[in-house]
Amino acid sequence: MTSQCAATTLATFHHYVERIDAVVAKIAALPNAKTLLAQKAIPDSFTAGRQLGVALYFAARGVYRVAGMEMPPFPNDFDPQTLRALAADLNRALTHVAPSDLNEEKVAHKAGFAELAQEPLDYMIRFALPNMIFHFSMGYAALRAAGAPLGKADFDGLHAYPDGFSF
Repeated sequence: MTSQCAATTLATFHHYVERIDAVVAKIAALPNAKTLLAQKAIPDSFTAGRQLGVALYFAARGVYRVAGMEMPPFPNDFDPQTLRALAADLNRALTHVAPSDLNEEKVAHKAGFAELAQEPLDYMIRFALPNMIFHFSMGYAALRAAGAPLGKADFDGLHAYPDGFSF
């Protein structure tokens, strides 16, 4: 595993865990936070809160398994406090994981009903990271569709737009 690629991948996980936490913090400050987190992007999908929880859990799966760390328990509740606590735990752990901590053994896991075995960096980049982004995107979309005051800057932490800007 190349050290630079592993470092960039770890930094990307860390960045998006911080973005998820920032979105949850913004939603938590709203009087209708519980209602917003209960919304779905489409009827047969997870709620926004569960999507964000699953996104955080994919970050944990992507890093903890490859670093030989014990996985945190998956939450039963997807309220702001639980999601923020999970994000805080992940951020603390990610601060202490270095590329040299990642093992070289294949990661055996399931993707839906598929049984897979992937090299660690492949597992992180082609499985865990896209799944984290997918579930973050679905949670974000459900929140936006429900009227949450979120924008692209909230999602990626890179864009900046003036107040009231719209395409």
